[in-house]
Amino acid sequence: LGEGIDPSSAVSYMDETGAVKVLFAPYTLINSSESAPTGWSNGWYVAEGSVTISDRVTVNGSVNLILKDGAKLIAEQGITVSEGNSFAVYAQSTGDNMGWLQATNAKLTDSAALGGEMGSAGSITITGGVVTAVGGRNARIGGSEDADDAGKFSTSKMNGDPGNAVIFAGSITDTSDKDNWSGLIFLNNTGSIYGGNSYTLNNDIDLSWNQTLTIEDGETFTVAGGVTLNNEGHIMIRTGGSYIGGLIEGNQVEFEIQWDIDGDGSTNESTFVAYGQIPSHADGVKNSTEPEKYINVFDRWEPALVEATQPACYSAQFTPTEVLYKVTMPAEAGCKVQYAGSSAVPYETKITFTVELADGYRKT
Repeated sequence: LGEGIDPSSAVSYMDETGAVKVLFAPYTLINSSESAPTGWSNGWYVAEGSVTISDRVTVNGSVNLILKDGAKLIAEQGITVSEGNSFAVYAQSTGDNMGWLQATNAKLTDSAALGGEMGSAGSITITGGVVTAVGGRNARIGGSEDADDAGKFSTSKMNGDPGNAVIFAGSITDTSDKDNWSGLIFLNNTGSIYGGNSYTLNNDIDLSWNQTLTIEDGETFTVAGGVTLNNEGHIMIRTGGSYIGGLIEGNQVEFEIQWDIDGDGSTNESTFVAYGQIPSHADGVKNSTEPEKYINVFDRWEPALVEATQPACYSAQFTPTEVLYKVTMPAEAGCKVQYAGSSAVPYETKITFTVELADGYRKT
């Protein structure tokens, strides 16, 4: 250690590769709402405990923020990262106590919640933590409205897997690096997994009524044991996607259920059914190629309908049923029709009957 550095003040954090690093360099501790600085200049800052900063924070130069486990840092007027400056956010762990940062655009309506203040943005990198941008139409990360430069936004991957970050933003103005984004990211209330095919939620989060997380084909979403996911919105698992975890708080996970309603092997409709509920659908319908001879009568769904715990596809099964035609013989004065056959017969059945004429009548 360098001269004058107290080992007890060292702070660990996870870097962009997921490796645990230890910061020995001098840093500014943010652990009090009363004394929290609003001007963050070149160097390291460490958030600890619950802190609310009432004025807008301004980043000058290259600033790195570590969110200690359990930290809850709220910037009520947002954080300015203007053009030419950079801001990076790190977490200490991926556990259920992972720190979070909320940047709110409460008054400066033409500024981004995190990024440009009435103008262009600098570089913003989110490696870990739960980061939320709040503020209506300007709940964005990056340049402010109508800014010339959207700034630079990036995340990180952890050894090829999605990073630890959970990000909520109305929009991210710089999408040039979108193919390399990583984490669980909500844009304009629509959430997706970025940077890999799986994401494990290790920390408590809340989803509001208007937020939807969609897990696509080939993706896996896992809620770790002991984690509380309070869901007032929708978590939708599409066909080919998977969910690992049990019941959650609020609305349950919804699974895509596909329906082959005519039994031809292709999907005609799809619905979403909540975890533990049994799917339902009106009886299937299949047209007959020879409707005058037979019709297809719905029999059952295959496989049998069961509680939804994963996406599923159900195919209608039918029993071909012969069409029967009612046989009615005329009853006229002067004759008697004799018919000994069935009162209902299939199409093209030959009908044989006899006619007895009464006295005084003759065949014409």
